[in-house]
Amino acid sequence: FEGTEDELSFVSTVSPGRQPGLTAWQLKPAKEKQGIEIRVVSAFASDPSENLKKTDPITAFEGYKAFFEYLYFDEQFKTDTKWLDEWSAKKLQGLPNAVRLRLEKDTGRVDESLEIIAVIEANDHQSFRRIKP
Repeated sequence: FEGTEDELSFVSTVSPGRQPGLTAWQLKPAKEKQGIEIRVVSAFASDPSENLKKTDPITAFEGYKAFFEYLYFDEQFKTDTKWLDEWSAKKLQGLPNAVRLRLEKDTGRVDESLEIIAVIEANDHQSFRRIKP
């Protein structure tokens, strides 16, 4: 799981409409038009990054610019909660508590913006202690 403000890559065992097994996902801004390019490949024993680059993307949310944010919640003290512009599971030894996708039209009108929040229930690995960002 690696995420920045404008790109998100992750591997999942829960992938709607896909075969059982690990699936790698990449979401990033579309090159030629606004929207999000989505690439999906089966994730085998090796790093799927190269296979994602070779896969033809589909474009979703055309006409919108996308921004990703990642929710940090301090489980131990229950006081520190914040949305971060980036998340690295390698560095932080865990997943964010949620991912927020903000979709904004070029018009700048708030009523044309969308927000999607996906809660990640399995955000901590039991044998690791998450590092505070």
